[in-house]
Amino acid sequence: MKASPSLLQNPRGAAWYLVHRVTEEGAWLSRILVAVLQNLPAGPARRRATELAYGTVKWTLYLDWVLQQQVHGGLKRLDPPVRSLLRLGAYQLLKGRVPAYAAVDQTVELARRGAPQAAGLVNAVLRRLARGAPDPPHPWIAWSVPRWLYQRWHQRWGPEALETWLQYYHSAPPLYLRVNTLQTSREALQVFLQERGVAAEPVDWPPETLRLDRHPWEIPDLPPGWYYVQDRATQALAHLLAPEPGSRIVDLAAAPGGKATHLAALLGNQGLVIAVDRHPGRTRSLQQVARRLGASIVAPVVADGRTFSLRTPVDAVLLDAPCTGLGTLRRKPEILLRLRPERIPALARLQQQLLANAARLVRPGGTLLYATCTTEPEENEAQVQQFLKSFRDFQQIPAAERVPEDWTDGPFFRSHGPLHDCDEIFGALFRRKSAPVIIGP
Repeated sequence: MKASPSLLQNPRGAAWYLVHRVTEEGAWLSRILVAVLQNLPAGPARRRATELAYGTVKWTLYLDWVLQQQVHGGLKRLDPPVRSLLRLGAYQLLKGRVPAYAAVDQTVELARRGAPQAAGLVNAVLRRLARGAPDPPHPWIAWSVPRWLYQRWHQRWGPEALETWLQYYHSAPPLYLRVNTLQTSREALQVFLQERGVAAEPVDWPPETLRLDRHPWEIPDLPPGWYYVQDRATQALAHLLAPEPGSRIVDLAAAPGGKATHLAALLGNQGLVIAVDRHPGRTRSLQQVARRLGASIVAPVVADGRTFSLRTPVDAVLLDAPCTGLGTLRRKPEILLRLRPERIPALARLQQQLLANAARLVRPGGTLLYATCTTEPEENEAQVQQFLKSFRDFQQIPAAERVPEDWTDGPFFRSHGPLHDCDEIFGALFRRKSAPVIIGP
């Protein structure tokens, strides 16, 4: 879909383009959002486009079910931009709390400007929906979640906990900053923002975190080295590792650089953080982030985390492993449009390989932190159990020794999304006792 500049200068037009790129072309909303929003004036217009885009993507499975019954011959017969526009209009009518006349009229006007051949169809479909939409026959449709995943969660959590989780998923995520203590303090940045009319609230933990009411790129004179946009749960991982100044640390899946630069800040730029990632482009971006934040001890390396090796073992390894990402759904709702059940065991095998290599990099007495941003036990607790069986020279360190108790679940670190208003992050911390004793293949 090619959007004209005039279309992108309209909040609904920008949202249409974003929805199309995500639902039809496979883009990630968080990666394209900022560039598209720059076509709009700062303030309410950008926030409106963001809400419309995220809301439509989150409800796409439900919206498609509704629209499938309203379009003769089904949605697949329509041009992709028209499908995207119908989703945007239906979201406003059914979930976006937009008055029916505004939702219909504005969406039809977009059709006239961007897909004139479909304006009549869009008008007819949305006017029918404005008179009432059918009730979904199954709860997974009503919540806009894949059937297999809804049933999986329902079996594990039960109906009440699942409903709490799904309500949390459909809520809007807050914006958190990590204050870069290499260049300023949380108090100084908070004063700076408040003097410019920006609401910036400190949270109880982690200690570098501020919660903002707008994106920092809407604040033109904000020094770029003072902050890093990062969910508070992800910020917690560096504190769980608790590095000491002078330590040598490997971040084994480091891009985009938030955790590596946070470790550098906790180390006071004393020591070494080897930031490993297998993608050259992402590694270059990581290097730019480190330079912007003044994290001079971060050393980016392009390598596969499954085979990366060092002559001398290090004091600590952080492995924030590739995973299904189900703990980040509020910020990455397109995961639900793309994830298939067979992806879970495939990722579990990759995580096991990465974890095995991470263990080999740790010196006796050193620490290893395994973390994911998913909810699934095959990627979390099962990995820990298998690791402790295979690597008998490691013992688990209870997370409560390093972080507040309400951020723990038994011996594990676990952020609780509905409680802490953040991503769901899992972590397990280990200490290596001696030379390797590897059991099994």
